Amino acid sequence: MHGRLNYYFAPSQQYPLHAIHNLSAIFKPNAPPYTKQTVCADQDLPRGARLFQLSSHTHKHGKDFTVTAPDGTLLYESFVYNDPVALVFDPPLTSDSADPAQRRLHYCSLYNNGVAADGSLDPTTVTRASHVPPQGFHCTPTACVSGKVGVPCSGVGDDRRCDSSPSAGDGSCDACPITGGESTENEMLILDGNYYVDPVDAAGSTQGLPAGPALDAGMR
Repeated sequence: MHGRLNYYFAPSQQYPLHAIHNLSAIFKPNAPPYTKQTVCADQDLPRGARLFQLSSHTHKHGKDFTVTAPDGTLLYESFVYNDPVALVFDPPLTSDSADPAQRRLHYCSLYNNGVAADGSLDPTTVTRASHVPPQGFHCTPTACVSGKVGVPCSGVGDDRRCDSSPSAGDGSCDACPITGGESTENEMLILDGNYYVDPVDAAGSTQGLPAGPALDAGMR
């Protein structure tokens, strides 16, 4: 496996870069088997922030990641967990309001734990205990993936409760709630991004560098 990391160098630095890597809700996704769940969190920006990039991080159950401005305007959306959108704002969005609520990003991700496009139960996409690698965060199965698909069961080894008929031997208790963790079989919720700060003076004014729309006014 080969990896690559790109570095970008400014000809002259005017302000330090501040990275957003919000882990406050990293392991919050916990959708039960064969359900969908939307999980949200907030990211506050300092006064004077100039937001110039946003991205996202989930694992394979993360299907729709959004970031909205304080007025509800959609700023960012990404549908692919393993190649998330890296959105650049040029010019940057300004964040100068004295009200912290007007400098708050709200981010959410939809998680799909085994629901097919037609709404039916999908054992091929549900979190499965047997698919979590040894280094992953292991989960306790609570539903069947074969036999009586979707019927509640009680952990590894409770396969007979899942049999389509008594002693059929075709049942498997393997479907888990989403469990936070580091493997792609587990799940995460992380907001990434970058901004710099144009210092605000006592009168609430910045140095007036060119910038884009105000964050508290949304993207109109």
